[in-house]
Amino acid sequence: MSIVNGYWANAAVYCEDELHEAFYERLFHRLFPGRNDFYVKCLSGKGDVLKLARKRTVLDIAQIFVIDKDYDDLVGELSINASVPGVVYLRRHSIENYLASFDAIIQVALEEQVKEKMTLIQYRPLISDKETFAFELLQQLESLCRYFAVARKNQIPFKSSKVSSSEVYAGADLKFPLPSDAWISSYISSFKETCGGYHEWILEEVQLAQSLADAYVAKDKPWANLSPADHVVGKLLLAGLLRYIDGRLGSRLLDMPDNQLFTRIAAHLDITPLSYLKDEIVRIAPDLG
Repeated sequence: MSIVNGYWANAAVYCEDELHEAFYERLFHRLFPGRNDFYVKCLSGKGDVLKLARKRTVLDIAQIFVIDKDYDDLVGELSINASVPGVVYLRRHSIENYLASFDAIIQVALEEQVKEKMTLIQYRPLISDKETFAFELLQQLESLCRYFAVARKNQIPFKSSKVSSSEVYAGADLKFPLPSDAWISSYISSFKETCGGYHEWILEEVQLAQSLADAYVAKDKPWANLSPADHVVGKLLLAGLLRYIDGRLGSRLLDMPDNQLFTRIAAHLDITPLSYLKDEIVRIAPDLG
């Protein structure tokens, strides 16, 4: 154990998403019940986390650097970054992919609606089609994000995973908020227009179809093949579920600051899909096992 910035800790964990320390602390406490000896610091982005990992400040305790997968595996950057000691990758596009859990989100919505004295049983008729919505949303986003991946793989200077959720869901139905057909068509048209100026070869019908089919084929495969859902941009998936719940239950989760919302969701999250993260942390910091 050592003192890090005034705190006694057995491990220092650095993550993306500035000001999200409370969220990651809760997440790690869920992964390591009963332990409160993590020093957690969130930096502004992946670049800063990797810069710190490469600089390697000398400490007497293990240092872990947790970063989003994004599309690093698809373009071959994952193996380079993962070779830096202490770096641990999430195995989905981003942390938001894990937070996109209807069960956990509904619990937060219920907490916000406590003054209404309504229970989950009373709410169920209002969200009876949530599984249908989640399936259709995931299908749409899997297709849309293929364009994101093609742009990233081919260095096409076009907005992809950085597109805002408010833009993607502009004009979406309040009760069944899928990205509108008009927005998707407009995005694809703009994508093709940009390709015409930089990568005209990709617009040939057979070539574009093949590129989209191969969009999620990774150059780096450190784990078993991931599913298409693992490559969906997490912030868009989470935003869709939040819009559905707000529209059905009258909550205002989308108005909540991300760091507060994420921390609340983490309290109810099934963390089984993140069990590998615990294993990776223990590999680097055996004292935490």
